[in-house]
Amino acid sequence: MPQTKREKALAAVKRRFVDVPMDDLIPGVPFIRLQSLTAGELNKVREAKVKAQSSNDLKIAIETEPRRYIVACAIEDDGSQMFTLEDVIALEVTDAAIVERLGDHARAHVAPFRTVEDIAKNSEATDEPS
Repeated sequence: MPQTKREKALAAVKRRFVDVPMDDLIPGVPFIRLQSLTAGELNKVREAKVKAQSSNDLKIAIETEPRRYIVACAIEDDGSQMFTLEDVIALEVTDAAIVERLGDHARAHVAPFRTVEDIAKNSEATDEPS
């Protein structure tokens, strides 16, 4: 019997990968590989914004978001995580061009159409009567 769309969607657990060219910024490192995230992993990356209790917490969450995406997505050649959670802070002193490039690619690779701001806009747009 053929699989239903639901079964196919729930079975779609294969990771996607993208290699981000880095040799112009990190000599000897031709690329850094980024992996896609599961929905649960993506929620953890976005969690800091949701948990922000003050404007200062939100500011920190926004400032660290690109680094949190990098930590979650960057992998070594053997498939192991390249960075740890502690590296969110360590990446703060890394060349901004490296962090921006990897952060932009990671966000686009993981969820190309969805940011917290997009979700809020879409919710507002669909809440209005047509």
